[in-house]
Amino acid sequence: MASPIQSKARLRTQTGCLKCRKRRKKCDEVKPQCKGCIRNGLECTWPTAADLIADRRRAPLSWKSQPSLPEVLSGLSLQHADYVALLSHFVDSICPRIVRRECRPEYFNHEYMLRLAYVCPPLMAVIIAVAAFDKETPRYDRLAMESYQFSLHNLRARIARAANAGNDDALLATTVFLCVFENLRSDTQLNLNLHLTATGALLTQRDSTETQVDPRSVTVFERLCAESFLYHSSLMMLFNPSLDALANTGYTLNWTRYFSNSQPEAEVWSNKKTQPVLDAPYNLFLLIAGVTRLARVTRPLNEGEVETWKELNYQLLEFKQTTSHDAYQLHFEAMHIMLLKVHPILPESEVMEQVYRVLQDGSSILYALDTHSNLLAYLLWPLTVLGSIAVDSQTRRLVKAKIDELARRRHGLITRTQKWLRYTWDLPQGDRAMMTRRGLRILVGGSQIGKECV
Repeated sequence: MASPIQSKARLRTQTGCLKCRKRRKKCDEVKPQCKGCIRNGLECTWPTAADLIADRRRAPLSWKSQPSLPEVLSGLSLQHADYVALLSHFVDSICPRIVRRECRPEYFNHEYMLRLAYVCPPLMAVIIAVAAFDKETPRYDRLAMESYQFSLHNLRARIARAANAGNDDALLATTVFLCVFENLRSDTQLNLNLHLTATGALLTQRDSTETQVDPRSVTVFERLCAESFLYHSSLMMLFNPSLDALANTGYTLNWTRYFSNSQPEAEVWSNKKTQPVLDAPYNLFLLIAGVTRLARVTRPLNEGEVETWKELNYQLLEFKQTTSHDAYQLHFEAMHIMLLKVHPILPESEVMEQVYRVLQDGSSILYALDTHSNLLAYLLWPLTVLGSIAVDSQTRRLVKAKIDELARRRHGLITRTQKWLRYTWDLPQGDRAMMTRRGLRILVGGSQIGKECV
């Protein structure tokens, strides 16, 4: 016998009230009663969490057997054979790299997102863009940029038409994959801040909507999107000095909605099956963002900033007690260095001495670090911090060797990091303290440094 969820009729449209979906009519999504239900004298009801989840469990699509391009790609100069090859590459090669291998099987099932793509031109286009860029050929690189521009154009039009953008899963998925594409590029990240801001706004609007799913029933799709947003918006701040998508969203977004099944921190480190992207407690990434933001200050801290410094330092000390994992001990040392840069009390000479000691501790961790067991930006973030203040040739060689190991994966972030460190290391030599201060300044140095070396 079919389960209660399986026996329900499938909803026929992406959004709208249940009556309009059942009647296969377009819904204007006005709440509490849409115009269609008012006009026809119907009771206007909206999907529950169970309805939303059931609607996501339909049969998978088979793009390989379709004789022509889907209608959503009609504006692209894309051949059917390329479409099949690229979508297959996305599913078979890219999706497994997006999600951590230790996660539960449901996090590897991307059928729902692909169904969204078949009715959402900007989402399908950015999926094709990511897959094409990952193929590493000039022809596919051109197609990737064409698909990316197509996605941007159609996304703006869809947002303008959306009656309830916060509940549009296709919009959310599109902004997430636009961020993924930006990080693949080695030339620039002109729109990363824009895409992350849009993703944060959609997640926040979803929090405030009347039809939000119960936190205990949060979907796999939403968890993936929330973790991806936090991953990009926290770790990318270091590589894009103008980026701070969490400045406002970080305080207004209801994080517990997406991470309600989080365990105490000590347990999270050892049981990561429900963390498809982050590989750590979500508030660690909020801490990384907070430390990066404060380290950008170039003057003495004011009274409010001193209190912020104390709170961030306390959180860092608390986290240090929860895990001995090398990769995150490296993060802790890197954050320690950034907090030392803006220490509110210590004289500069003492700050420099502590920075040297922390750098030595970080270098010891680096020697034994396995670069193959972590997602890319996890390691590039602390490596960039340590590399920026590395003065002696031995430490620089160690940092370069670890980055070269990561460079086997094609990723624009690696190229930008290599350029960043080459710029820093090629500057005129001086005494150790001067070079360390300069490295710290360049590390969070703002847009001019970014323009010169990235």
